Amino acid sequence: SFLIWQQPHFIYLAELVYRSNPSDEIIRKYNRLVQETADFMYSFATYDELEGRFVLKGAIPAQETLRASETVNPPFELSYWHFAMETAQKWSVPVKSGIWNGMR
Repeated sequence: SFLIWQQPHFIYLAELVYRSNPSDEIIRKYNRLVQETADFMYSFATYDELEGRFVLKGAIPAQETLRASETVNPPFELSYWHFAMETAQKWSVPVKSGIWNGMR
């Protein structure tokens, strides 16, 4: 079991820096770390063949009251990961990177 709610933090913080100073310099400075974070997040998600979607499982939810072995797609983590992956996707467009681009 893993705590996964903190994984999107770097992408969120990089996006805040970019929003305060939207420039190519910010993208160049932080994009590699944004993409590497997103690559890890993509590798952690599991593709559910039956439902045809990616899911988050085997994680300890932020509430820490639910069992990791029984929890799939905890709401906080799911929405935060969605934001981070969507943001990393936007960051990848200028540099044409991101192996996880097909996760949508």
